[in-house]
Amino acid sequence: MKDIICTNCGCKKLLKTATPFGVHDQYAKFVENPTLKIYACLKCGHLEFFDTYAIDAYKQRTSNKSTIIAELQRLNKQYEAVNYPTAIAKIQEEIRHTEHKLTDLDITIRQQQKLQEKLNELKENLVRLRKEEYNLKDQIAKLDKKLREANIELSKDEVIEG
Repeated sequence: MKDIICTNCGCKKLLKTATPFGVHDQYAKFVENPTLKIYACLKCGHLEFFDTYAIDAYKQRTSNKSTIIAELQRLNKQYEAVNYPTAIAKIQEEIRHTEHKLTDLDITIRQQQKLQEKLNELKENLVRLRKEEYNLKDQIAKLDKKLREANIELSKDEVIEG
């Protein structure tokens, strides 16, 4: 740690030390933390406490939340594209149109085979779109749950801005 100063008197001479007193109240867990660094001012004796582990853990939690939000936005865009009403309706309309053509008595066997292939392909596309829609809904639900959990974890942190 460099450029640390005493917040009491402004002195730049600090001595790294261990806990100089027995703590038996709500701060005991905090002071016994092995990542805690304690410095004593050589001028006035004021103690400065630093816990970089806690800060890194907090930054990781906020980073995780940002990653979840970005992934949710990406999946929601994908879902909108798949679930777009005209995408499915267009395929369904093509299926109806192709099935109607197949009922025509004036088509050749070759035309009938091509229409049947097209119909099968359209039905496969419709099934694929519905599966993709289901999978995206599932992924979005799981990420929503993770986001709620991340928000709960972050709500436990008390950040004071002054």
